[in-house]
Amino acid sequence: MLRRLVVLLVLGLLVISLWAGCGGQKEEPAMEETTPATEQPTTTDTVTAPDTGAAMTDTTKGGS
Repeated sequence: MLRRLVVLLVLGLLVISLWAGCGGQKEEPAMEETTPATEQPTTTDTVTAPDTGAAMTDTTKGGS
């Protein structure tokens, strides 16, 4: 008789937990923030060399 009572209590807890965990409340999907395709992300963490204005020369052909 005690075993039957324990089984019924465990079964009751299982049913209650399933009912509470799988309730009928529907969640709305989270809205994602999207950026327009024309907007470019800006990066401020890179350091670039200053532009000296010198033209690049072709050194592969033995230029002068």
